[in-house]
Amino acid sequence: ILGFAADPINQDNLVRYLQNTNIFLNGWSKDYDAQSIHYGAGYLMMVYLYERFGPDFIRVLTHLPDDGLAAIDRALQIAHLPERVNDVVLDWWIANYLNDPSLEDGRYGYETLAFSEQIIPIALTSQQSIVYNGTLYPYGVEYLHIERGTYQLTFSASTTHELIPQSSPHSGSAVWWTNNATASATTLTRAIDLRDVERATLKYWLLGEAGDFGGYLHLLASTNGTEWEVLRGAHMDVLSRFGNAPGPHYISTDGIWMADFVDLTPYVGAMVYVRFEYVTNNALADSGFFIDDFSIPELDWADDVESGVGDWEVQGFIRTNGQVEQQWAIALLDPTANVPIQIIKAEGGYVQANIHVATNDAVLLVGSLAPFTAQPSTYHLELKPS
Repeated sequence: ILGFAADPINQDNLVRYLQNTNIFLNGWSKDYDAQSIHYGAGYLMMVYLYERFGPDFIRVLTHLPDDGLAAIDRALQIAHLPERVNDVVLDWWIANYLNDPSLEDGRYGYETLAFSEQIIPIALTSQQSIVYNGTLYPYGVEYLHIERGTYQLTFSASTTHELIPQSSPHSGSAVWWTNNATASATTLTRAIDLRDVERATLKYWLLGEAGDFGGYLHLLASTNGTEWEVLRGAHMDVLSRFGNAPGPHYISTDGIWMADFVDLTPYVGAMVYVRFEYVTNNALADSGFFIDDFSIPELDWADDVESGVGDWEVQGFIRTNGQVEQQWAIALLDPTANVPIQIIKAEGGYVQANIHVATNDAVLLVGSLAPFTAQPSTYHLELKPS
């Protein structure tokens, strides 16, 4: 797109991605040595989008406030295209293996990009039934080589994924999640009437992780909605390890639910706005935070998040059960067969189907489609000769 195709570093990044396609696609790795794989994936995706949808699509995409795959999905909607981002990602995975623009409308290959190295599939060979247990990062993909024959394929995997590892709402089935988008400031705000009390304490439970990337969660208060003061919770960090937090804040609860509170007594006699704000940097963000079970005992007020949004003003926070939908993509790719692409639907994380592999050049593509989270998921695959 920008004339970098011949650049040796860029080409090396591209090759590294083709050799390591099982990566978290919707963000950056915490491992510095793996950053080049992400650069390669990003470059390859942008070339694909440019060739398939044209320069106007790229212009819309680059001007959107959204990040990553959410931005691609939004651009598809603005362009009134029928595909959603998961459809495009699957087509892109297929194009990266077949790279044959003569197929269908050209979506399964590149016109302007030749690969110096090809994807090397994982070999699945056995005289008896093949059993394979795979682990994929969100929007990661594996290519599994299978020999010629007729098989009964059985695939099973989970259909939900935890937003924060091994975590669920503190109580009930709903919780507020800060989101984990990069370069963002998400907020959860509400007005509280303190005119008829002499003291007030806001209590809440939280769980989460901002990581070592400069992000933080803090609480603010305002009597006019424009000028804000930073509140201090009993268990907040006071010193910012990165120097970017303006006052007391949270970085981590060390994997457990933590109860905390802030004193609102300085604001009694007035209406006060209280705001939870989660700030992230422009490259890396961890899982974010869950916040649940709010209360102000002096007002006899409590909110367990079970009854909906209520009087909260929401900017970027998500009310959730702590899970995100996990979808899967499966396709049989056989570049030398009469039908080189067969999409296999895995509704509800399960499919059983008979497949015929006409040549020894076939691979089974398995991809994970799970937004928001960076945690891997597992799947179980069986191939029985029939």
